[in-house]
Amino acid sequence: MKRNIIQLAGKTSVISLPSQWVKKFNLKKSDELEIEERGNELLIKTENKNQSNEITVNIQSFNERTLRYTISALHKIGYDEIRLIGIKPSFKSVINDLVSNLLLGFVISENTEKRIVLKNISTEDRNQFNSSLRRAFLVTLDLAETSLELIKNNQYEKLNELIILEKNNNQLTSFCLRLINKGINLDNTHFIYVIVWNLEKIADEYKYIIQYIEKNRIKISEDTIEFYKETNQYLKDYYNLYYTFKPELMNELNDKRNRLLHNTKLNNDEINVLNNLLSIISKLSDMSSSIVAINHEKITNNL
Repeated sequence: MKRNIIQLAGKTSVISLPSQWVKKFNLKKSDELEIEERGNELLIKTENKNQSNEITVNIQSFNERTLRYTISALHKIGYDEIRLIGIKPSFKSVINDLVSNLLLGFVISENTEKRIVLKNISTEDRNQFNSSLRRAFLVTLDLAETSLELIKNNQYEKLNELIILEKNNNQLTSFCLRLINKGINLDNTHFIYVIVWNLEKIADEYKYIIQYIEKNRIKISEDTIEFYKETNQYLKDYYNLYYTFKPELMNELNDKRNRLLHNTKLNNDEINVLNNLLSIISKLSDMSSSIVAINHEKITNNL
């Protein structure tokens, strides 16, 4: 869609708004619009409350996994009110679990035999996004370091207590993806989406390690403990790279990646753990292009 610039009184430049868009949001003369400058782009947004941000879903034919995927997806897409009909008695505990452990900022506003309504009551803006993303990084670092200490000391009985950290990561990363999809004022949203997505998957890999070792009570070798430690440091390095980007650190991480991926000593009893650690390294490496893209001006300014 293209618009010609109209010059008024020699100084003011204006463009017309698409009539269908104006009708859709019931805009009138003197209504305020928010304009964001993004490089060579201008983003025009309305805060008009007449826009429907609600959805009704009949979940009668769903199984538990489909129910979880559906509610999680609708939350990430950006719906503020999710109405569920066709409720089975067994679904109520699943929905309560999702609200408690995944849907950050949501409450159950209506709960009857026939219908459950999930409603957003949180503030959603750029500050909330930045705070939530940093917390997601820190929670994942805590999960990595604490799990290593428990595994080193054979404290298997305490490992399952760490699953709450993985759930916290899920809450925070889902909230971040939701805010991106809702179009909050962020630069480089596509690249940030990749980083958030991978950060959630990294926490999953630590969860799989914890669950496997807790179930099988295997004693991890010194070589694998050292590899675990180096993987955790690799995670910490990427956290530092994201918040304080330096090209030389990017070089160091590329060299470290090659060393870690090609100098792994496999042990049959520990192959699942090593595969999870290698997956963490690969997912962190997948963030590289996105982090460089976000910070490309710092590189080009050095020319």
